[in-house]
Amino acid sequence: MPLSGTELVAWWGAIVATGLLLLEVYKWRATGARLRLIVQSGMKLKGHPTRDNETLISVCVTNIGDRPTTITTVALRHFLSWWDRFRKKASQNFIIPNPNLNHHTLPHVLEVGKEWIGGITQDSEIEKMIERGHLVVEVYDSVHRRPVVGRVERKAKRRGGPDLGAC
Repeated sequence: MPLSGTELVAWWGAIVATGLLLLEVYKWRATGARLRLIVQSGMKLKGHPTRDNETLISVCVTNIGDRPTTITTVALRHFLSWWDRFRKKASQNFIIPNPNLNHHTLPHVLEVGKEWIGGITQDSEIEKMIERGHLVVEVYDSVHRRPVVGRVERKAKRRGGPDLGAC
């Protein structure tokens, strides 16, 4: 049985309205602050008057969204296995009180398109955690309920120096 003109217009209106609703949901989810996190281990600090030649875990956070946010906390979590990480059962948790390298202490307002760079001292205890299990850096901000997470991996020895990424 063919559709009448009225039914055809009703179906067309329903399809267009559903498409517009999906577009609005997408736009709502895509707006706001979005953070990109790059974590790199084995970085040497040069040119700092009191911390020269110190080995650090570099933490670079960039706001790639369309609204500012405030970075509130940087933390480390150590998981003994991938199963513990999946279940979010950390064996050790650390808050890093002063991870700043560029005089931007926490809390720090991160404007759109700007980056914040911090460093965590990579001592023998941190080295052991990198070797045994999964060590992750978590960056908390004022907009999101959950932190942005990046895994700390051992840098492979290779020619050409470290990959500095976007930072």
